[in-house]
Amino acid sequence: MIAHIQSTLEQPNSVFGGLPICPYVQRARLQQLIRFHVYPFDSRCLNPTSDLMKIVREFQSQQRFEVLLIIHSNRNAMSFSQLQMFVTVLDQQLASMQLTAFGGHPDDPFHIQNIRTRQDPYPNIAIQSIQKLKRASDQLSKTHYYDHWSAENLKSVGLPR
Repeated sequence: MIAHIQSTLEQPNSVFGGLPICPYVQRARLQQLIRFHVYPFDSRCLNPTSDLMKIVREFQSQQRFEVLLIIHSNRNAMSFSQLQMFVTVLDQQLASMQLTAFGGHPDDPFHIQNIRTRQDPYPNIAIQSIQKLKRASDQLSKTHYYDHWSAENLKSVGLPR
């Protein structure tokens, strides 16, 4: 997954105003602000007492990391639509913690001008602080990062606010 991050998400791209797909991931990776966790999540993990939710609470309480990246150990464990449903329910549970979740999947069709920004080698969930994400997207809105995003693309990430 780290090789994918370096070769795909960290590389500058003209579609994003010359910025990488994820402009902040390289800094976070180099400063070890991403907590990588391989975990075989499924719908049972949405129980508030599950090990997955314990991992999330630990992430929130430590505040050492900016991103919790939970990577499924089985590439074929869930379909893209199953991951979407999982993330939707998880995101609702995380709202009270001021966290948000979004997923990546080998079959994710999301794209910005044919650049598949969420197509990852394994199903995964990224969990981050809502406040930090808003601050980052506000900074990016002052650049050319969003110039090629459709209204539908922007809506999918909560923009405009």
